[in-house]
Amino acid sequence: MDATSSAVVADGFWHHAAMVVDGSGGKLFLAGVQVGTGSWSGAAVPPTSADPLLIGRYSAYGRFLGDIDEVTLWNRALGVAEVNYLQHRQLNDNEDGLLALWHLDENDGSSAGDATGHGYTSLLVSNPVWVASSAPIVFNQVAGNALKFDGVNGYVQVAHTISFQPDLRMSSPALWPLPSSPHRPWPPVPASRPSRHPRQAK
Repeated sequence: MDATSSAVVADGFWHHAAMVVDGSGGKLFLAGVQVGTGSWSGAAVPPTSADPLLIGRYSAYGRFLGDIDEVTLWNRALGVAEVNYLQHRQLNDNEDGLLALWHLDENDGSSAGDATGHGYTSLLVSNPVWVASSAPIVFNQVAGNALKFDGVNGYVQVAHTISFQPDLRMSSPALWPLPSSPHRPWPPVPASRPSRHPRQAK
């Protein structure tokens, strides 16, 4: 599923982005405000592909240019109040429905660990760069580092496994992006396509 929006992020600031998917379709949020929607192209069925989760890359169609920090994937549809509450807080890593959390604070190496303890380690592909982060987590200023993507090659990949197969008919990916050039806010977050590309992010 894709969501579309006329909103453009090009002001040089961080903006929290989230995609909430349920049986009725998808809702795209930017800084806690709904800015776009998406609908199922067919029946709302679980994905069957073994494609990996991609962060900073949207299938073969493009790469993200800018910084990304604090990536989460939930196996339930978050409510509007939850999106607003969670965006400025450091998570405890064990919240209800939190499937994976990548703080991206390693600042070294070619992988980023999953803070939930579920073991969904992500691999850096084509050398995204570790940088200091200024993502405005207002109530817990903990965003120490982030990843910078060149818009050409770099992205992050999380391998498909049987356990890492959430029912994306009910899911909520979210992250903090800082675009280096004008970007519409979708697709900056891990999303679902029920057929060929079920879990991707830009």
